[in-house]
Amino acid sequence: MGKIIAICNQKGGVGKTTTCVNLSAALGVLEKKVLIIDTDPQANASMSFGFDSGTINNPALEFMDFISVINNNLVQTKVPNVDLLPFYEDLNFFDKPSALSKFQKAIKSIKSSYDYIIIDCIPCFKAKNLEILAISDSVIIPIQCDYYALEGLHEFLKTVRFVQKKMNSSLHIEGFLLTMFDQRLNLSKKVANYV
Repeated sequence: MGKIIAICNQKGGVGKTTTCVNLSAALGVLEKKVLIIDTDPQANASMSFGFDSGTINNPALEFMDFISVINNNLVQTKVPNVDLLPFYEDLNFFDKPSALSKFQKAIKSIKSSYDYIIIDCIPCFKAKNLEILAISDSVIIPIQCDYYALEGLHEFLKTVRFVQKKMNSSLHIEGFLLTMFDQRLNLSKKVANYV
């Protein structure tokens, strides 16, 4: 059964997509079967694997059920053992009140086919990320080594605790990943020590 890992932080520009892409590629090289789900409208994870916004626009998707969308739109990347569900601007898993259960059902239908399902979350905090955390086994929190990232971290941890209490008691923090660390800077060292 696959492990679902959300790469999430409400602050933008902290390295979520870079973490998602590189972690997936590393696991693929280790011969683990990996699926990346790109939920960010910027579609940077999709573009990292060679899919531009023109390629991934598909208006027909809004009329399909989620399981069919996933089964028919998974893309094999050039990275060994890594598949991608690209971001499609016409596909919104989360636009209806019952979307959580539909998304859960769709992910459960493919979970056993992968060792890891890694979800690239959007920056800023919307209901979409709550729903992703609600189905995830764990979350990796990328933290940029600057002061403002620490301020945002406190707010995000409140959200994680809320999800653990109300939506997914088995969600755990896989780890805090320091990004853009520069050992020459005192601020980077202070952030690392604080975390």
